[in-house]
Amino acid sequence: MLLLLPRIDIPDPPYRIFYEFGFSNSLSDYDNPCKPLGDILQKKYQFNDKEIYEAHIRKRIVKQGEEYIRVRIEHIDIEGYGRKETKKDKRSEKKGTVVAKSRIQG
Repeated sequence: MLLLLPRIDIPDPPYRIFYEFGFSNSLSDYDNPCKPLGDILQKKYQFNDKEIYEAHIRKRIVKQGEEYIRVRIEHIDIEGYGRKETKKDKRSEKKGTVVAKSRIQG
């Protein structure tokens, strides 16, 4: 796969990445190819995936023989990007973090 990727220039970090997978099997997990594909992209385009701040994944079902992978990498503006995180930042982040929120209908 590494050799099949085109030679392109990617934008400066931080990144937003879009993955679209065309699977012929509806039982395929949408996220299984993300990490291996990310590793291949890093190697080909010489970037670090720690610079990805937003990711979108789409799964499509296609006919057998028409499987595909589509990727788009964009620059994203992040407030405070490049600034070193402080202990105060970590404390305030913990206070405002919501891990899971659900609404139960009765």
